[in-house]
Amino acid sequence: LILIGKLREGAYSVFSVTFLRWWTGKKMMGISRVYLWFASETFVLNTFYRLMGAVIGEGGSLDDVFLDEPELVSVGEDSFLDFQTTILPGEVIGDTLVLRRIEVGMHVRTEPKVVFLGGSNIARGSYILAASVCSHQGTDSSQEYKTLEGNPAKTLCATSITYKHMPSVSGTALYSLLQLIGFYPLVLCNVACFAASLSIAVAIERSAGLFAAV
Repeated sequence: LILIGKLREGAYSVFSVTFLRWWTGKKMMGISRVYLWFASETFVLNTFYRLMGAVIGEGGSLDDVFLDEPELVSVGEDSFLDFQTTILPGEVIGDTLVLRRIEVGMHVRTEPKVVFLGGSNIARGSYILAASVCSHQGTDSSQEYKTLEGNPAKTLCATSITYKHMPSVSGTALYSLLQLIGFYPLVLCNVACFAASLSIAVAIERSAGLFAAV
């Protein structure tokens, strides 16, 4: 955010400085996600996105989401965005970059792989079924406590339950710390073992070739 500056809603040419800042920010956020997967559903991930400019209400929780323009996103209190939710405030239309803010109200719950397009405004208490696509044109933002489904997401039925997300054990800070401490050394160990096994196999093959020659 410090390096590229804060993005604002509007339409910009793909030849503008704003487009270059947007593109650079997306690449940087993509790299960041590689190292932030362990923080899903924890205060660590929330803190990171808040520092990047996002508004996340108390009790809000994010799983492993795809979010590259956090300064254009607001998530309400006690809302939960599930695994692989994609949030896209920016869209390139022809030779124009269009940036629209995305507002997710309080007590909203998504199933996995939901997509929010720029300009989406999700009403309080909405429950969005898996793989639905929310947009500023096709999704009704005026009806609270409704179940949404489809592309674009439409009202399926009413839901009277106020959802309050309770993080799973994988969403605790302790579990995240254990992942951070244990996962990366384990990966390095596996790589080292694979390399050693490959070296031994090559050595055995060469030895067999020498014996055969004799």
